[in-house]
Amino acid sequence: MSDNRLYSGVSLAQSTATQTVPVLLVNSSSAGVASLTPTIVASKNGASNASLSDGTWAELGNGLYTIRLNATDTDTAGWLAITVSHGSAETAIVLCEVSISPNEKRIDYIRQRASYRR
Repeated sequence: MSDNRLYSGVSLAQSTATQTVPVLLVNSSSAGVASLTPTIVASKNGASNASLSDGTWAELGNGLYTIRLNATDTDTAGWLAITVSHGSAETAIVLCEVSISPNEKRIDYIRQRASYRR
């Protein structure tokens, strides 16, 4: 397949284990493709593609899968671009933002709001 599917909007906490990223693999007719074991590589903040440290692949059904990441996979702040490819499906590229945890983001936001009210 020559087409690529780009997905974005996944937020990940930096250096945190057991986070999962969803991936949808479809064929040229946009139908979900099941029972695949693809090639998975990732680029941390624009670096060259490399294998993930964990990268455990799990099928949920109807072409939807998850990739499990560990603390080594998410140790670099910035963009994590995960490329999933298999000859039976279009290549999926998932863009993830790696930064502080969502809870820390919320706390920072509350602090900023409180400082503006003074």
